[in-house]
Amino acid sequence: MRQKLGPKTRTGSIEKWVEVLTAPDYEMYELFQKWVGGSDPVQIVETMKLYVSLLMGDVDDQYKASFGNDPDLRLNIRHVGMVVATEPGKCPWVELQIVQIDSKPVNYVGRKTYYDIEGLDIFTGNIRDFKKTVQFDVAVHLTGYADPA
Repeated sequence: MRQKLGPKTRTGSIEKWVEVLTAPDYEMYELFQKWVGGSDPVQIVETMKLYVSLLMGDVDDQYKASFGNDPDLRLNIRHVGMVVATEPGKCPWVELQIVQIDSKPVNYVGRKTYYDIEGLDIFTGNIRDFKKTVQFDVAVHLTGYADPA
C-alpha cells in the first residue's frame, strides 16, 4: 500500500539577518542640509542617520509583518552603516549621465526608473572597499535627485 506524503515540516525556527550599508549621495546631503537649516555637517549627517535608520526599521517591520503567519520564520533588517558624500564629486557612480533604456524610462510599479550599468559597476567597486571596515550583506545607494520632468 502506498503511503500518502504530506507537506514537509520544519524542525525549529529560521532566523536570518540582512545587514544593510547605505550610501547617500551629495544631492541627498544637500536636501538634508536644507531641512536641517544649517551648515553643520555633523548635525546634517546625524539627521540623515536618524532618517535612514527609521526607514530601515520600517522595512524590518514590513518583513516581520509579512511573515506573521509563520512564527518560525524571521527575517531581520539591520542598518550597519552609512557612507555619506558631503561634497560634490564624492560619489563617482552618480556623476555619470543617467541613461534611459530605449529612450524610454523603465517603469517599475508606475514609477520612472533609471539605471546606468557603468555607474553600477563603479558603485560596486567603491562600496567593495568598505568591506574591509564594515560587515554588510547589501549596499543601497540613496539619492536626493529629483527628476525635473
